[in-house]
Amino acid sequence: MDLSAIRVFEDTGIYVILLIVQRKGENLSEPKATIVKCQDRVGHALQDAVEGKKTEGKFYSIHEVGQSAFKTEGWLVLTPTEAAIHGRLRNLPTLDEYLEVRQGVLTGADDVFIVDNKAVPDDKPSLFIPLLRDREMQPYVLPKRTSQSLFFPFLDGSKLTGKEAARRFSEDLGVPTEAT
Repeated sequence: MDLSAIRVFEDTGIYVILLIVQRKGENLSEPKATIVKCQDRVGHALQDAVEGKKTEGKFYSIHEVGQSAFKTEGWLVLTPTEAAIHGRLRNLPTLDEYLEVRQGVLTGADDVFIVDNKAVPDDKPSLFIPLLRDREMQPYVLPKRTSQSLFFPFLDGSKLTGKEAARRFSEDLGVPTEAT
């Protein structure tokens, strides 16, 4: 029973689910699981579930699923309508089949991590990646060059610790050794 839409424990922001497990019996067929997705009227939903009623309404949905629904990693508690939509969307191609998907960056200290390309040390270009700011973006094209770079402390796919970056590159980055 999914109760995530209901404030069960007042100001506590937790995902509430009621899970009932039954010991496997001698019955060779796998029992169906009753799923309740509840938005409101918890008492009515529990009573209807106990009575074996199946419904899909504004306040709650009760339906059954086979055990195969729990064989995937990460369960989704969906109503039959939502499950049908999810099934159709799952069969569609994903965005990354058509586009290169990239993630933006939020440094929290732009004046530390963002530098003009002229300030990038010639012998340490691997520590900097081109920076394309949102204001410089244009539809459907990427510029060949950008004017700024982002300090990106990764070498050979491994993140550098602050101490290691300071030890290896403090002079190149113009940081006094005593400041590190």
